[in-house]
Amino acid sequence: MLKTFLVFYGYLSIYFGWSYYIVVFLSFAVALYFLLIRKEDLFKTSEVFIKTITTLGIVDLILSSVVAFYLTLSWLNS
Repeated sequence: MLKTFLVFYGYLSIYFGWSYYIVVFLSFAVALYFLLIRKEDLFKTSEVFIKTITTLGIVDLILSSVVAFYLTLSWLNS
């Protein structure tokens, strides 16, 4: 049971950790778009940045959990 948890946690940390870099860079891109192209003020831009990074982070965690669960099941069946 402990090995299964460690395998799941390992897969989850690998996929969530690496894909979170994409979340951060996408959030910066959205913030720069609002700041430079749409000429919004800094407070609106920071609000959009926080909402974007939170939403994408939650989606990233859900997708990483699904991938880690699938890889753990395939590891158990091998």
